[in-house]
Amino acid sequence: MPLCEYCQHVSLDEMRGPDLDRMQTHQPSYWALKTSAANGCQLCGFFWQSFAYDSKQDYQDDKRAAMASTSERYPGRQISLVAWGGASAELDRIHVITTGDIPSPTASEDGRGLVDPTMHPDHAFGLNGVVDLYAESDDAAAWHGGVTGRPLPGAAGSDEDYATIESWYERCQLTHSACPRATEGRLPRRVIDVGASFTLSEPYLVETDGSGTARYITLSHCWGGHVALTTTTATLKDRKHAIPMSALPKTFADAVEITRRLHVRYLWVDSLCILQDSKADWEEQSAVMCDIYANGYLNIAARAADNATVGCLIPRRRHPPACPLKYVSSDESVRGTMYVRTPDFRPERLTDTPLDKRGWVLQERILSPRIVYFGADQLYWECASATYRQDGKHHDASTDAMRSGEHFKAALDVNATLPLRCGSHFNPRFWQWYKLVRQYTRRSLTYDTDMLPAASGIAKAFQAELRSEYIGGIWKDDLVYGLAWRKMRPGNAIVGSRLPTWTWARVTGDTQFSGHVPGLRMLRMSASCVILDVSYDSAGANPFGEVMNARLCLWARMIAATYDPGRTREESSLHRLQGRADMWDAKGRPVGRLHLDCRDGLPMGSVIYCLLLCSAWKNPWSKEQGHRTMLALRTSNAGQDHFRRVGCITTEATEYLFDADAPFRNVKPRVVVLV
Repeated sequence: MPLCEYCQHVSLDEMRGPDLDRMQTHQPSYWALKTSAANGCQLCGFFWQSFAYDSKQDYQDDKRAAMASTSERYPGRQISLVAWGGASAELDRIHVITTGDIPSPTASEDGRGLVDPTMHPDHAFGLNGVVDLYAESDDAAAWHGGVTGRPLPGAAGSDEDYATIESWYERCQLTHSACPRATEGRLPRRVIDVGASFTLSEPYLVETDGSGTARYITLSHCWGGHVALTTTTATLKDRKHAIPMSALPKTFADAVEITRRLHVRYLWVDSLCILQDSKADWEEQSAVMCDIYANGYLNIAARAADNATVGCLIPRRRHPPACPLKYVSSDESVRGTMYVRTPDFRPERLTDTPLDKRGWVLQERILSPRIVYFGADQLYWECASATYRQDGKHHDASTDAMRSGEHFKAALDVNATLPLRCGSHFNPRFWQWYKLVRQYTRRSLTYDTDMLPAASGIAKAFQAELRSEYIGGIWKDDLVYGLAWRKMRPGNAIVGSRLPTWTWARVTGDTQFSGHVPGLRMLRMSASCVILDVSYDSAGANPFGEVMNARLCLWARMIAATYDPGRTREESSLHRLQGRADMWDAKGRPVGRLHLDCRDGLPMGSVIYCLLLCSAWKNPWSKEQGHRTMLALRTSNAGQDHFRRVGCITTEATEYLFDADAPFRNVKPRVVVLV
C-alpha cells in the first residue's frame, strides 16, 4: 500500500536520537491522521487504530469518544512519533503521542481551567497509542539500527521453537550468576520415563527409591475441573507398565513430545505422579513439592490451555500483514527493512491467561529454576535473572504485565538477589514474602482448602533462607507485621475453621499487608505491641500446611469502639477528618476505617475491640507516622481475655489532621489472647 509523505520519511534517527531525546513530528492533527488513513495510508491507519486501545477501560472509552468527535471543526493537535524503547533502551515499539501548543486557549465556563479549541468540549482528551516495531534478526535494521522487536513465530513445535529454547537455556547458564547451574537433580518419588529422543515406545511410570539422580522436566497445567487421565492406587500397576500415548490428553502428550525433543528422559506430571485417591500420598508429595520443582531441569508451562485437552502446542493465530518501512543509517551507507505490526493484532495478556490465574501455578513458577511458557502466539522464557519472548518485546503496560517494574522472578524468586528496598531493620525476605502472598491470594484454587498446601513449597524454600518458624502462613520472627494484613475486598469463604482467625490463609481474597504499597518500597515499620507467646498444633503431615489449636498471646493496648459508618462530626482545626471513618471511641473521636475479613456484615452500633498493632513511616527519615494498623476483634468463648479477629482498622496521615494516637494515649497495655 502507498504511504503518505509523512510515513515515507519515518526515521529511527528522528524518532530516537543519539541521546534518546528526539521525537519526529508527523501529521499536524488527529483529523489529518484520520483522513490520511481513510485515503489508504496503511501506517496512518495503524497509528489511528492504536488510539483506540488502553489498559484502563475508562480511558479506553474516553479515547474512543474523542476519536469519534474528531472532525474538521475539532481537528485535534499535532501528532509526533517517539521510539525511545524501554528502561534498557530496547527498541520494539513506536509511541504515537499528542504534541504541539494549544492554539488560543480559552477559559472554561466553570472556571476550572483552559479549553483546547481544537477538541470537542465534551471529549477534550489527548490521544496517544503504541504500535509494535520489529525486524528480522539478520536484517540491518536489527544489527545496525538496534531494533529489538522480532516477527512472531510460525507453527508451534517447529525446529525454530526448540532452537530458541536451547539458545535461551545456554544464555541463562553462561551469563546469569543468580540462576542455579543445571545439574542432575534427585528424582521425585515417581516420574514418567518418556524414552529416548524421537522414540516410538510408550511412556511409563517409574517408582524410585529417592536416591537416584537424573535430569527431569516438570509440567505446569490447568486441571480445568477434571483431568481425563490420573494415577490411583488401582491404576498404579497399569501406569508402571505403560501409559499409551493415545490415552494421554493433549497437554500431557505434548509434554512428552517436548521432553523428548529437548533430549530429557523423565517427566513429572502431578496428576500422574501423585496417587489421586490417597490422602497420605498427597500430603507426602505436597510436603516435598519445593524439591520437585526446584530440582527440575526445566519447567514447561501450558500457558494458554484452560484444561488438559487443549495442549501446549496449539495452533497459532494467523498474523495480519505488517507495514514495511525502510531503514536507512544516518550516513545512508546501511539499508534494511523494519516492520510495524497492526495494533488490531492484540497479543495475549499474560495476567489473563488460564495458567496465570491458577493458585498452584505460582508455587511452580517461583520454585522452578527455569520455565518455558507455551503461549497462544509464542514461547516465553523466565528465570531468576531475566524474561525473554520470541517477539523480542520489552514490557508494554497496555498488554504485558510480565515485566512490570521488576522481572517477576527477579523480584519474587527466593534465589534472586534482593535490593534493599525497605527499612534497615526489616529483612528483605519478609518483604518478598508479603509480595508473594499478594500475588498468590489474587489467584484461584479449585479447592479453597488448598490455600496453605498450594503455597507450602514456597514456604519451605523461604524457611531455608529465613530460619524462622512458619505458622499457618505467617513467620514467627515477624509476627507483628505478619498480622497486619487486610482483604482488599471482604473474602467470601472461610478456608478452614481449624485455622486461627489471625492468619490471612483462613479467608479467601486479595490480601495486602500494611506498609507494603505495590510497586513501592516497604515502608519503615514500628511495632506497637509485644508478642508474649504463640502455640499451635500441626494439622497434618505437612509442616507447612494447616495448623490448629493456635493461640497467640500479646501485650498490647486495646480500646472498645463503635461501628458507625454514617456518623459525622463537627469540623474543627483539631479534629477535622478528610477521609472516611467508621469506628469511633467512647469520646466521639474517630479511630479509623474498618476492613472486614468476611462478608458477614456488621450491624450499625456493633462494639469492636481495637488492638493497636503497628505504625509505618512513609520513609526512613520521616517523623510523621503515615499509617497505623489495628486489629478488629470480638470476644471469643474460648476463655477470658480471648478474642477472635474479624478484620483490621487503618488510619493514614493523609486522612487525619489530628493526633491519631489520642484514643490510645492513656490506655495501659494488657494481655490479649487471639484464637
